[in-house]
Order: sequence, then C-alpha cells, then structure tokens
Amino acid sequence: MKFLKVSAVISLLTLGCLTVWAQQQPGAQRPGRPEGQPAGPRGQWDPQQMRQRWMERIKENLQATDDEWKVIQPRLEKVMTLSRQTTGLRMMGGRRGGERPGGPGPAMSSAEVSPVQKAASELESVLANKEAKPAEIKAKLDALREARQKAKKELSEAQASLKEILTARQEAQLVLMGLLE
Repeated sequence: MKFLKVSAVISLLTLGCLTVWAQQQPGAQRPGRPEGQPAGPRGQWDPQQMRQRWMERIKENLQATDDEWKVIQPRLEKVMTLSRQTTGLRMMGGRRGGERPGGPGPAMSSAEVSPVQKAASELESVLANKEAKPAEIKAKLDALREARQKAKKELSEAQASLKEILTARQEAQLVLMGLLE
C-alpha cells in the first residue's frame, strides 16, 4: 500500500515537471497549432496572423483568382467588420468597454469601438448603478436598439454590395460560412 502511494506521488511530480518543462520550451509544438507554427507564450496569439489565415482559407473556398480576390476582399472585410459590430461584443475578450485591468492582452482603443459597442457599454454602466432610474435604463436600452438597427441596415447593404460581384458558387460558400444571409 505504501509502495502505491509513493509511486503515485512520484508519477504526479514527474508529470508536473514534464508539463512545466514543455511550457518553457521555445518553439514547442502545441496541440491544434499548424505544423511548423511555434507556440508563443501562454495566452498570447497573433490576431493579425489568425485573420490572414482565415482570409486565405476563404479565398481558397471561393476558388477566387488573385484578381477576383482584390475586388472581393475589401467588401468581404467590410461585411465581417459590420457583422461583429452588430452584436456589440468585444472581439478581444474580457469585459466590455475595453477595460482589461490585470487581464492579459491590450484593451481596445476607442477607435475600434463601434456605435453598438459604445451603446452596449453605456447600458452596462447604467445597469451597474443599483440606483439607476428606469427612465435612464430605458433610454440606454433604446439607444442600443437603435444602434443595432442602424448597424444591421449597414450590414445588409454591405452584404448586397458583396453579392453583386460573386458567382453563385462563391455566394453559396459564404452563406454556408455564415458571412451572408
């Protein structure tokens, strides 16, 4: 019995040491990371690199030539941006309002905050105030709804603009990907 306890403790210590050692190895391969892609420090990722890979994948799925992609990409990026903005959510994670005290990663700059995100943040601020009047809450809620409606209209227009230049196959691919209605 004592032998089993000692073996279990040694196994746990060995496993713990191996885990720490693996995390400290620069360039160590992480599960789910493409081959040849070095692992960065824990919790850090390159959003620009991820976005670039995502756009390359979309281009491949659309079977777009380089010339076609030069026309499609800006309109597609606009659709993707407006789509994110209609939800009022931050893409950087963490709390709304770009506040990241003590959290990993940078806060969003005010230039990146859409009107929907701003209205959502203002509503959250009012809701955080336990003494907020119902009229204040309703005003902020109405402002959020109005901002979302405007963003949805802009998104619909951007999607229509994108559809104008797509083949039926490309449009179908983007519908399957959730980027078009």
